[in-house]
Amino acid sequence: MRDRWGSRTSFIMAAIGSAVGLGNLWRFPYVCYANGGGAFLIPYFIALMTAGIPLMILEYGLGIRMQGSAPKSLAKLNRRWEFVGWWALVIGMMISMYYVVIMGVSCVYLVESFSTKLPWGTTAETAKEFFFKDVLQVVEEVGGRKVVHGPFNLGGMAWGVLIGALVVWAFIFLIIFKGVKQVGKVVMVTVPLPWLMILVLMVRGFTLPGAAEGLNFYLAPNWAKLLEPSTWMAAYGQIFFSLSLGFGIMIAYASYMSRTSDVTNNAFITSFANCATSYLAGFAVFSILGYFAVAANLPVERVVGGGPGLAFVVYPAALAKLGDVASWMAPLFSVVFFVALLTLGIDSAFSIVEAFASGIQDKFGWSKTKTAAVLCTIGAAGSVWFATKAGINWLDITDHWVSESYGLVIIGLLECLLVGWFYKLSKLREEINSVSEVRLGRWWDVFVKFLTPAILIVILIQVTLENVAPPQAQFGQSCPHCGRTYIYATYPPDDAAKLFLSLKGDVKDEVAAALRRKINNPNASDAEIVSALKRNPRLFDLSLVRKVADSSMKEFCPHCKARGHLVRLQRYESYRNRKCIDYPPLAVFLGGWLWVIAAPLIGLLLAKMSGRKDWLEAS
Repeated sequence: MRDRWGSRTSFIMAAIGSAVGLGNLWRFPYVCYANGGGAFLIPYFIALMTAGIPLMILEYGLGIRMQGSAPKSLAKLNRRWEFVGWWALVIGMMISMYYVVIMGVSCVYLVESFSTKLPWGTTAETAKEFFFKDVLQVVEEVGGRKVVHGPFNLGGMAWGVLIGALVVWAFIFLIIFKGVKQVGKVVMVTVPLPWLMILVLMVRGFTLPGAAEGLNFYLAPNWAKLLEPSTWMAAYGQIFFSLSLGFGIMIAYASYMSRTSDVTNNAFITSFANCATSYLAGFAVFSILGYFAVAANLPVERVVGGGPGLAFVVYPAALAKLGDVASWMAPLFSVVFFVALLTLGIDSAFSIVEAFASGIQDKFGWSKTKTAAVLCTIGAAGSVWFATKAGINWLDITDHWVSESYGLVIIGLLECLLVGWFYKLSKLREEINSVSEVRLGRWWDVFVKFLTPAILIVILIQVTLENVAPPQAQFGQSCPHCGRTYIYATYPPDDAAKLFLSLKGDVKDEVAAALRRKINNPNASDAEIVSALKRNPRLFDLSLVRKVADSSMKEFCPHCKARGHLVRLQRYESYRNRKCIDYPPLAVFLGGWLWVIAAPLIGLLLAKMSGRKDWLEAS
């Protein structure tokens, strides 16, 4: 007999827990701010209705109808498609290996939060140093010299991070090894808890000076952004990545429900709960960032960011700054924040492993305990690589190629094409309608067969063009009033030697000193530096180009000033193929392209392996 949820509520809570993850807290608020603020909610909602919910219904429908994991469900449609299901599960396991390491970092911060004085300090600079030097240990002092661990300089283990990651893997095993009934009990705590933590942070943020400025940056609508294709692509990308689609998770979770279970209602509830969490998190994030900006006497845009930089640098510094209001506030709200991060992450992490476990059990008949033990051991072994002192480099590369660029998008596209074009989609729709309160019309067929695949193809083309384009970075300023952009420096510079000779004053002295260190000649003349730059233009690296741009910064927009308006300029940075700027080509291949290529090959291998004779018939 197939394992079953204890109740419909358990299933919905588990699905919401899987969908709601770290990205809801650290990615959505920044994406919203960067793509039109309040205006972004329009394409975001349209993306939810035209891509997110239709795909969620598709995955729920497959799981409930086929009563199996992703490989089993797709194999029941056509044996040749089984490998796509395994491909999805392999992608998920790859992501879990570094996702758990991020949670390991959160464990370190949570432990450090139980202190009267938070060790990362109250400025972004001190928090950044703590993150890179004390936690990740990617920067070390060796023999009086600063050593930065690049991708190929592993430098040993960041032990605190590794121990935290291993503890998380132990919890994942304990949560899933008894089956989904145990999972159902766990999610009754781990799903509501981060919502409570976010509400606490939001209420505290609303009462701080500067909160209004932060929320204005978050939600002030920039309607012109709606005319930019990139805004719409960002909306569809955010919806797709935040709903746990393409992992095989929702297919597996739905398969633990009976064939008569409602599909569409559950899909709508899960999707709206995920998006509401993202929206709510933005208030908690930007209200406290607004306070931090005012307290540090900085413009809000200087403290805004997304990803790990927000979670482990800017936001912790902002929380530490609460100590200026009352000494007990900083550690208390720091504990609240990192508990929120860990509970957001754990549901997503164990759902990935549970989906793979479901596939293994379906095909090979392993016990739940054996399956959980093997998968958690493999996952923990993979996490060791990302917990080295150079691990953050590999995490950044792998996440970009496997998660953000190709893995999940390709799986979602294949699901739409295989079910929409090579299976009777109308038959699946009728079966879904027969058990659902909200009935689907032919609009769903149109979305699954045409609209969603078209959008995913456009996203794939866009990211591929980005990943193969010559790398470039531009630095300057932009005007929020007239929309003009002023570019002061570009990387790589057209002529590094000529750029160096054009510099004057303090900026030339700073750049020259940095270049002398690079060529290991503290007394090098300008002529010797120019000669070195001609031999190796890459000596004039990204940080030096940014320094040149900073020296040209202006306070007000010249165009607006000439027309009687004093409008402060904002910092502007634009990147093309960023990873090939930050990392050598071999690292990009090994940490990115190789993983993308390996996933379908492992999927094919698993599909070719012999399983139980009746594994497609068993339910």
